[in-house]
Amino acid sequence: MLEEAADRTPVGSLSLTDDDVKIRPPLWLTDGPVDVVDRSFTPYYDRRAVCVLFHAGIETVSEYQREELHAVAIDLNDHEERPRLAETYLELANDEQRELDEGRGIDERALADALDAAQTALENELASTVQETRERATRAAEVELDEYRQYAHQRRDELADEIDSLMTRIEEVSETIDTASEQEERVEALRKRKDLQAELDDLRTELDDMTTQIEADFPEKRREIRERHALTVRLRPVAATAVSYERGDLDLTLQVGETTLSRSYGYAVGTGVMEEATCERCGEQLTAENPLTIDAHRAVGEDCCED
Repeated sequence: MLEEAADRTPVGSLSLTDDDVKIRPPLWLTDGPVDVVDRSFTPYYDRRAVCVLFHAGIETVSEYQREELHAVAIDLNDHEERPRLAETYLELANDEQRELDEGRGIDERALADALDAAQTALENELASTVQETRERATRAAEVELDEYRQYAHQRRDELADEIDSLMTRIEEVSETIDTASEQEERVEALRKRKDLQAELDDLRTELDDMTTQIEADFPEKRREIRERHALTVRLRPVAATAVSYERGDLDLTLQVGETTLSRSYGYAVGTGVMEEATCERCGEQLTAENPLTIDAHRAVGEDCCED
């Protein structure tokens, strides 16, 4: 569905208001004991961003191929990544009822800068996946090389045994040549010894080559395996959407038990609360693990400062 949307509108525009996108409280609020009994959003101005849809391919041997679509949102004012805005963009792009407008009002230089920032952000996001895939591919290459080492040592032993067997046969044929009473028998033995000697020369050449490879730890085979398991990462932008989104204040009335508290936070539609929230007593950052609660008419962290 996303690929179809990208094909329909590779360069589009989108305007977000609080009527379009539901208010999304942060985890430091929703994961705590606080109830939001009232909320209102007051927009003051619009911010602009570019949401880029990338086709990302991580390729090595077929076992590790990954083909995915990733969205990255970059604010045009500060070139910072807006992950929640990218999520909103994906939700709207997946909505068959929502059509993007044709692209308008974005400078080529600004678009190019945003694309560069988006690609850098995506590279950082995929870094752990790329590293994990590279490690898996390296392990697979080492397993393949170890299997070839075992085969090479086994083959060297087999060649040595075959050479010993051929030398014995050549000695037997040589005895036949020396003792043959008939010319025809002697000619046939000479021909057979010549064939056996040619086979012996081939086996000795193969043995010498295999011994050289073993002593050098298989440089050619190692190179072949490494090239086959080499990692290729391809990031290709397939759609770019200029997004205008409202920025303002989110006014909340919070309640725990009988205690209520009003607080205002900088908020952007589709992005969420824009600044870090901290405990009003100790300054510790509020998170899902240290969610907001109310104590003595202060917004504090449940983990760091609740009595």
